[in-house]
Amino acid sequence: MRRLNQSAIASALTLVIPGVLATLDADGFPYLTPLWFLHEPGVGVVMTSGVDRLHVKNLRRDPRASFIIEHEGVADMDGRPNVQVKSRGVCSLDEDHARWTRRITKRFAGSDALAELRAAAPMVAIVFEPDGWVGVVDGPRSEGRWWVDALAT
Repeated sequence: MRRLNQSAIASALTLVIPGVLATLDADGFPYLTPLWFLHEPGVGVVMTSGVDRLHVKNLRRDPRASFIIEHEGVADMDGRPNVQVKSRGVCSLDEDHARWTRRITKRFAGSDALAELRAAAPMVAIVFEPDGWVGVVDGPRSEGRWWVDALAT
């Protein structure tokens, strides 16, 4: 396993794969939610979600959270390559979600119609502000940047 530098971490955060947001439930246990996201330098990781979702309720009570993305390469006889980028931090909620919802939906679904439909729904923007990023790559070909091929998709 080797650590990624900040440039490689920034590249990994552009992968069009869902991230996983971990919030704390009322009993203090992690609650994991896969979400579409957009990494916006200077802002953080922005996600949008329904206002009544449990992870949003958790964040209203306690803004502490963690976020991770993981991308696996094609496994072969040498093993399973993967890259992970993760952080812990705090989240803020922004009721003015429409512009974020449009951008995120277009990024993941490629549909203007769906983006407009979701932008009109009762949602909230979740802005995750990381304490700092940790990125690692492991498995066969971990010295190469095999995972950057996914950036073109």
